[in-house]
Amino acid sequence: MKFIGIGGALVLGLLGGAGSSYADPHFPKGVQPVVSPMSVPNAVFLDPKNVTTSLGAFHGKTLVLNIWATWCAPCIKELPSLDRLAGKIDARRAFVMAVSQDKGGAAIAKPFLDKIGIKNLSSYADPSGALWRAMGIRGLPTTFIISEKGAIVGRVEGVLEWDSPEIIQFVTSLGGR
Repeated sequence: MKFIGIGGALVLGLLGGAGSSYADPHFPKGVQPVVSPMSVPNAVFLDPKNVTTSLGAFHGKTLVLNIWATWCAPCIKELPSLDRLAGKIDARRAFVMAVSQDKGGAAIAKPFLDKIGIKNLSSYADPSGALWRAMGIRGLPTTFIISEKGAIVGRVEGVLEWDSPEIIQFVTSLGGR
């Protein structure tokens, strides 16, 4: 057995494999902590101005990284709560990023976000699927919680109400992990 401290929470890793997850009482319901926090991969994707970027560009901020697509019904259901979360947190310390997997990139994703009334999320895109592969995504939507130090500390596969008080408190309290 190995013990890994994540902030104030002591995490017991029975298997200790990178990317393994289990239920932890310090994480909100639905967010699976990553037993062995991993650094973000170097995969590149496109920012809202269609310029290549990577997750490393956001080092120093807590990041809620959502991977979605316009053709994914559960993703569409989840986007409004991610948008509300983005509007409720301090953007200087935490950032909600929705990265579309649509092959048409931002040309498809941006008009779609506008059409469904998304106001606080910018249109990032991964038309090549590089981020999908590097993050080991199995399906959509998948969301990662990344600490300000650049470590992946949590993962959600499926829909979650991101603007609940519990989630907002969790995301804003991640500083220093």
